[in-house]
Amino acid sequence: MKKPTPTIWIQWLQGIMSLFFMAILGIFIFRPDLAERAIRAVGALSAQLGHWNFVIVFLTSFIESFPVIGIMVPGQQVMLVVGGFYGQSHFLLAVFAACVGAILGNWVGYWLGVRYGLAFLAKYGDVFALGKTEQKILAKRIDKNGPLFIVFGKFHNFTRAFVPFLAGSFSMKNDKFWRYNVIGSILWSFAILTLGVFFTTYIDIVLDWISWFFLAIFLGVVGYVATYRRKEFMEYVRDKQKELQEELQK
Repeated sequence: MKKPTPTIWIQWLQGIMSLFFMAILGIFIFRPDLAERAIRAVGALSAQLGHWNFVIVFLTSFIESFPVIGIMVPGQQVMLVVGGFYGQSHFLLAVFAACVGAILGNWVGYWLGVRYGLAFLAKYGDVFALGKTEQKILAKRIDKNGPLFIVFGKFHNFTRAFVPFLAGSFSMKNDKFWRYNVIGSILWSFAILTLGVFFTTYIDIVLDWISWFFLAIFLGVVGYVATYRRKEFMEYVRDKQKELQEELQK
């Protein structure tokens, strides 16, 4: 019997995590009462843990910055809930923990990219939707807009996990990476914990509006691509189709 390859295991894990996030999203939209009860239960537990919340916030922000592992960890959700409850009474401590964890986690991702990035992408890039077409686009973007990628990449789970790794893979200079790593981590820590405190303080109001919030994000992304990035998107589709055809012909 043929043993499962690492690629198959990664795909299985990705599928499981995708189903998990879809289930969570469904509960928030269709059963907000269950979501509220679960969040308040986490709040009660957080109050009992005291400064152990500091450790949880640090480890979450550290681990979610790792390539591969980071996209399989519900870090943003943990930061919003656990960090939000802890931040209500210890905001600056929570920000410090998140910031240091993010800076160190990004550095680990960058170092792994420098050391193993190109070989990893050549072997497993397609598994993470980072085929030759995507790599070519990202290499160009990181060379041109690397600082923006480092700073604002923290706000999405996929880019948060892979941008430092890609920066190392595509040879971004170490001093440049560190400068924007620190700036991005500070901005992200303040922003995510401010949102967390608001979220945990006004849970009932947030849950009443959360479906409209997700709808607005979806329409905003579609509208932005259709209005400002239509040409780039169509070029990407053509290049990706060409890449897939070449793969099939091998």
